[in-house]
This record gives sequence, structure tokens and C-alpha cells, in this order.
Amino acid sequence: MKKVVSFICTVAVLTYASTVFAQDLSIDGEVFKRWYVQGDIGYAFPVKDKLDNKDSTIFGARLGKMINENLSIETQYRYTQYDLSNDDEFGDTPLTGSKITSNMLLLNAKLGAMIFTANEKFYPYVLAGAGYSFNNWTGAVSRSSNTVFEMDDSFMFQGGLGVDYFVSNDFVVNMEVSRIWNKPDAEIKESNGTVSTGDIEIGNTSITAGFRMLF
Repeated sequence: MKKVVSFICTVAVLTYASTVFAQDLSIDGEVFKRWYVQGDIGYAFPVKDKLDNKDSTIFGARLGKMINENLSIETQYRYTQYDLSNDDEFGDTPLTGSKITSNMLLLNAKLGAMIFTANEKFYPYVLAGAGYSFNNWTGAVSRSSNTVFEMDDSFMFQGGLGVDYFVSNDFVVNMEVSRIWNKPDAEIKESNGTVSTGDIEIGNTSITAGFRMLF
């Protein structure tokens, strides 16, 4: 909880500082025809399914093109790592100390509109996307070295809401809340020959801050 509060406070300070420098900004219409790169940082709240995954910091990057004032298309990369708590079980196997990491590649479409209020420039939008997740399950160090943890790569989907704040014609601060659906198949092979299989929900609800440069 302390991490979440710190994250929100940091974003609030940066956003306030941005508004101070952008009081007299005039948005150029050509902005909505430009490419952009963006870096993301945030916090993920995993969906509780067979595993009680712990909340996680997430990192990401985007490359996109603004088609017009209402539509943008972007590619997105996102990294998450979940630590599993002591009471997690998959089949009959305790999972103390294991980790699940996902490297996600997505293609997103964003629909939005510019809003002008009190000399500030806000751009709320909705987002939908789909992609592929490269998943890895690392086993607990306290278990037998002969225990094998396996997780398939998987297709995934995303939906979200966000808002852009135009600090200038070249720089944008972004806040976004999104939901990712990601449910790969997984398997544990014990040294005694026991095999546990099933699918695992490793999606999440997340809040991120993004910092975007247009070119």
C-alpha cells in the first residue's frame, strides 16, 4: 500500500509541475499527425485465481502514431514479475518462493478527444488491444532441483481508460488504468513423477504513468 501511495504522490507532483509550465500552451493541429515514443511505470494488482500473486511494479514502453485528433495506433511492451506467497498451491505442489515473469507485446488502438479547460490541455481516451505474452515460471529455491516449473506463452487482451496532458507540442504526461486478460497453460513435474497441469490467470488491473515525446 505504501508503494501505491508513493507512486500516486509522485505522479501528482509531476502533473502539477507540468500544468505550471503549460499555462499559455497553444496546441498545434499538426500534433495529431505525429509519431511518439513513451516510457511507462506503474503498479499491477494481479487477478486472484489459482495463485495469490503479490502486487507488482511494472515497466513498459510504446511506439505509436497519431492518425488524427481522435485515433492513435501503438505498439506496446510491458514487463511484470509476480512473487508467489507461501500459501499458493497449484495441484498438490506448494509454490513458496517461485516467480512468474511476463514480457508482453501488444498492438493497441486509442480513441479520444481533446478537452480545453482553464487553459489546460487534456485528452481522455479509451484503449483496446491484443498481443502475445512470453511467460516464464521460475521454481522455488527451497524445493528439489528436479522439480520442473513450466508455463506456456499465451495470447492476451487489454482494455483501459486514460488521459493525456499536453505539456507542450512535443511532450505529454499520461495516466492510464487498464485491465489485462492473460491465462496461459502451466505444468509442474515433480521428481517423484507427479505432474500437475492447468491454466493460470496471470492478468492484472494496473495504474501507470507515462512520459511521451512526439516527433
